[in-house]
Amino acid sequence: MQKFLLILFVFLLMIVAAEIIILVLPKKQLAPFTLSITPSPAVIIKATPTPANTIATTAEMAINGQTWDGFRQIHKGMLVSSMATNEFRGRIAELNYGGGTEQTFNYAFRIRLYADNGVTNAFLFSAKELGNIRATQIVNGQELPYELKNLKIGDYVSLYLTVNLMQDPDNSFISGKIVKLR
Repeated sequence: MQKFLLILFVFLLMIVAAEIIILVLPKKQLAPFTLSITPSPAVIIKATPTPANTIATTAEMAINGQTWDGFRQIHKGMLVSSMATNEFRGRIAELNYGGGTEQTFNYAFRIRLYADNGVTNAFLFSAKELGNIRATQIVNGQELPYELKNLKIGDYVSLYLTVNLMQDPDNSFISGKIVKLR
């Protein structure tokens, strides 16, 4: 009888140990769901052609291709709304308030950001889009209004762009915000 109780005790002890190990071992976490977009000619969220701005390899891609492919599989009629806000961060390398034309796109405002990793991207906005862009600055931890025209080359900023993913690229831009961080 004592032998039976000893075997039963060891068996139960092994079950408790296994449960503790299961609880202690790290569990595989699912990646958080994020909505991402690819560059759009209407917003001109693309790099202008320079040697530093070649097409990203899989290891360099900012947007996970599998996530984007998953969105491409959704059929019309089920998805009612799809908006994306992307944040770009870097130092201002170029500003053009005078407008111009690039690759047949007439822009009223152009800003080029230089990221800490050396990548540069130019963002071009039409006159209509420019009307939906506001600027702010961070002062003592508070976000305060800032004049877009006061931005300077070398300022460190975050550029937020919100687009409607269900619209054609020429009409997808909703709003933008440039936050001067320092």
